[in-house]
Amino acid sequence: MENGGYTVEDVSGNSEYWYRDIDFLVTSPYSGLTKSFEVKWDSRINKTGNLFLEIASANSKGGKGWFKFCEADYIAYGDAASRKFYVIPLLELKERVAQLPQR
Repeated sequence: MENGGYTVEDVSGNSEYWYRDIDFLVTSPYSGLTKSFEVKWDSRINKTGNLFLEIASANSKGGKGWFKFCEADYIAYGDAASRKFYVIPLLELKERVAQLPQR
């Protein structure tokens, strides 16, 4: 993104963003708008074709997984094998998951 002229700020070490699960802020040189990104790595997506969405976790936010509390605008979902990223609008992903049949 930086090569494309965008300003990228790494906020992964800033505690203000930990509870919102945000790693980077990216500002467009064209519009001046800033969007937030959370980075996730997956070592099995290349084998399964599935994204892993952490719904529950014993180690965070009252048992909620990142999918339940992340406030980023986008998820940058990395395939560890191919080193490719899928950039997904989080709100759209949450809407699609909400439409799935409940078990």
